[in-house]
Amino acid sequence: SNELVATFYAHYNAEVLMRAGLPRLQQREAQTIGRKIYDAVCSDPTLWRTYNHTEPLLEKLAKSGKKIAVIENLDSRAVGLLKYWNIDRFFEFILCGGDGDVQLRKPDPSIFILALKKAGIQAKQAVYIGDHYSNDVVGPRQVGMTPILFDPQQLYPDVDCLTLHSFAPLIKRFS
Repeated sequence: SNELVATFYAHYNAEVLMRAGLPRLQQREAQTIGRKIYDAVCSDPTLWRTYNHTEPLLEKLAKSGKKIAVIENLDSRAVGLLKYWNIDRFFEFILCGGDGDVQLRKPDPSIFILALKKAGIQAKQAVYIGDHYSNDVVGPRQVGMTPILFDPQQLYPDVDCLTLHSFAPLIKRFS
């Protein structure tokens, strides 16, 4: 459920706060603050931005007949973010962690298998693009998808997969 995902991120944000110096004795307060951070971030699309060239890339992929979907660890409020940017129209489906019957999160291979079934394709036909190595490379690779790490800030200099620092090469490829 959305509540499970929110609780996960509340604990995650609390851990970040405590590692930043908030005393461990204040763990409950850190979790409360962590939940408020998560809820604020998920509820306000102005706190987010799309990467440069996102919409042109999605347009090119859609016009070329590619099936496009989203696998997201955020809860179903992620759909609202995609709608806010008017890019939800490009996606055949959107799988959100903890959404309805989908009690799965990346990098669990099961969420990628579910996405492949929904798309009606084999893993060897799929390319998965994401910006987090353990979630978006390790998970898809475990089921046989081809992962591409989108790393515009070059946070992962020595990885064992195809890496893009911009969507421009893909836009050019599908032009």
